Amino acid sequence: MKFCLNLQRNFSIVGDALAVTLREKYGVSQFCGYVQTRWALDYLQQKSDVKWEELLLDEDIHASYASEPLDLEYLRQLEADIGIPNLWPEIAVDRVLISQQLLREYPFDVPLKNHEELMRITQVTAKRISEFLDRQKPDVVVFSVIGSLGAMLLYHMAKKRGIKTLLVCHLLIEDRLLVSGRHDYFAPKEELGHVFTDPPTPAGKQKAKEFLNDFRNAPRPYYSLLKPDKQQISRSKQFRFLLPSGIMKTIYALLFAFRRIYFGGIKDDYSTVRPRHYILDALRRKLRNLYGLADLYDTPISGEPFAFFPLQYEPEVTLLAQAPLMADQVWVTRQIARSLPVGWKLYVKEHPQMTEFRPRAYYKALKNNPNVRIINPAVKSFALIEASRLVVVITGTAGFEAILLKKPIVTLGGTFFNDLSFVKNWKNISELPYLVKEQVEHFKHDEEELLHFLGKLIDESVSAQMNHAWFFEQDRRKRVAAVAPLADLIARKTGLLSKE
Repeated sequence: MKFCLNLQRNFSIVGDALAVTLREKYGVSQFCGYVQTRWALDYLQQKSDVKWEELLLDEDIHASYASEPLDLEYLRQLEADIGIPNLWPEIAVDRVLISQQLLREYPFDVPLKNHEELMRITQVTAKRISEFLDRQKPDVVVFSVIGSLGAMLLYHMAKKRGIKTLLVCHLLIEDRLLVSGRHDYFAPKEELGHVFTDPPTPAGKQKAKEFLNDFRNAPRPYYSLLKPDKQQISRSKQFRFLLPSGIMKTIYALLFAFRRIYFGGIKDDYSTVRPRHYILDALRRKLRNLYGLADLYDTPISGEPFAFFPLQYEPEVTLLAQAPLMADQVWVTRQIARSLPVGWKLYVKEHPQMTEFRPRAYYKALKNNPNVRIINPAVKSFALIEASRLVVVITGTAGFEAILLKKPIVTLGGTFFNDLSFVKNWKNISELPYLVKEQVEHFKHDEEELLHFLGKLIDESVSAQMNHAWFFEQDRRKRVAAVAPLADLIARKTGLLSKE
């Protein structure tokens, strides 16, 4: 069996550890990879313990688009073969191409290329990936996230060829992971079928009960670094860089960036962040935050009826792939505010990781809705969920937390907990006020269904420290150990290991 891994950016070190585990535990000897960033390619070529048969670099593909004549007939055929239903979703999920994010800081939002150039980039990327798949003929393609043009094309072109595709998904139940066959999110009812018909194992149901009790007794984010106190949500935290240690870190980061760009062979790569842009964007951000946002925040009022809407981090796959029509969160806020009962307020709270990036004009646009209150991001979401009468999310984790706390919820995008009978998902632009009314007046939590659902998901998932391995672990063998349960799950899903 041959495995192909989508090795984007820093995930390359985790993907390498995953390949090591598949080789050592299951005897897989054939690997290929689609790599994004030259740094990742260098790591895999120089430090990997795996023999990669071929590593296709996204940056090399992109560099060839300028000499590629536009072939509209090819693109029309490609659209007919893998479009959803056209090719724009393949492009729009790519933050770099569509808004230059990762190269520039939010709120910068300018496409990297013009329309014809984007079509040629799509064309050359599709052709090179098609040739790659025809050469390598993998049996399985594994993704950690599908958030770029290349990854989307690799996914759909593999599907078209009948190649098994597996997307690693965070389950939001502590550190549990599962794998999905979809490109956007895990859909239990669609992908498992038996999720509401077959009972969970006794062990799965017991773990579900323990998790639910622990969470309700002490609510906490599934990932500790998402806590507000870990983010730069105040002016004092945003200007820590002026401390001697902060200044030294900034100088080191700039010197490291200069060295990698001018001596690391990445100067001409489209994915390279230019030091001048890094400095300019950081300076603009710090100047914006000199004034602060405290005067725009409202205080929650005890006893006031309100719905809670947490803003999401952007641009991110949770919006671009799971809810592409909801990416304008100012517009979304307006629709929710106008769907509430008379006398209600809409409490909007910023995502803690976005506080330092949003301009004041963004929050002023939100406050143009007369029934909206902007809540300080330092306030914990759990307190707002508990006090709210309704929670509305696009796809965010606060929606799952609201379910665990028995709150009525309306979702606006695709997410795994939409399958619960007491969750309402907005599919038609005119139905939101009716969904709100139904949840406010007729919501009925089903504890047994929730336990059944959680138990089945626990049965289908594994506990693995992938985030730690991805962002913090420096020891290669420890990374291998951290992702070993995920390798076991992938082996089970591909027939290398029986479920029993």
